[in-house]
Amino acid sequence: MQKKVLIICVGGMSSSMVARKASEQLNNNGFDVYVDACDVASSHRLIKERKFDLYLVSPQIRMVSNTLTPIANAAGVCLVDIPNEDYVPVGPGLKRLLRLIINHLDFSKNQ
Repeated sequence: MQKKVLIICVGGMSSSMVARKASEQLNNNGFDVYVDACDVASSHRLIKERKFDLYLVSPQIRMVSNTLTPIANAAGVCLVDIPNEDYVPVGPGLKRLLRLIINHLDFSKNQ
């Protein structure tokens, strides 16, 4: 069963590139994970809809985590801040982002 991850950022532009690269690398490594991106204005609705297994907050909008956390808690979903150094679409930063995603998703149901 495919897992879904949503990266939340200011406008969804930089996060779209990071999401695409993360999806590509996760799939290349045998994980059935789709990573998407959205702007912070859309995030409230998307968190409440619970269509994703994991919600990630980009470093640029970490200051809104305090407003997103109660919404995520009420919806019963996992919301995690992405460290600055992990928010890059290449190299060691991307590898750390992939580990962050894998560590927060439950793949045991697929085995």
